[in-house]
Amino acid sequence: MHQVVITRTTEDDEAIQNCIKAYSEMAEARIEDCVNQYDRNIAGISVDTPPEKVSELEKRYAVILDECTEPIYEYLENGIENCKQSKGKCPILGYH
Repeated sequence: MHQVVITRTTEDDEAIQNCIKAYSEMAEARIEDCVNQYDRNIAGISVDTPPEKVSELEKRYAVILDECTEPIYEYLENGIENCKQSKGKCPILGYH
């Protein structure tokens, strides 16, 4: 005679939402850092800078902003997927 144990894995919706919220808050803070740096860069452009140079600097700073935020959005997307796959066991990996 064999003993059989049947277990059922259920998702904890609240835990999943808390996990997603934690990832989102971490990503939001990092994105805010990127945007603040962009704002400082723009504010640092001298008022007597020629308009064509201002345009060039704005484009350069926009690229830098995108380069800063892109990996954060990827981190967030992966984190949300990890939350869902882990069924609420929030496997948060720090973002540096």
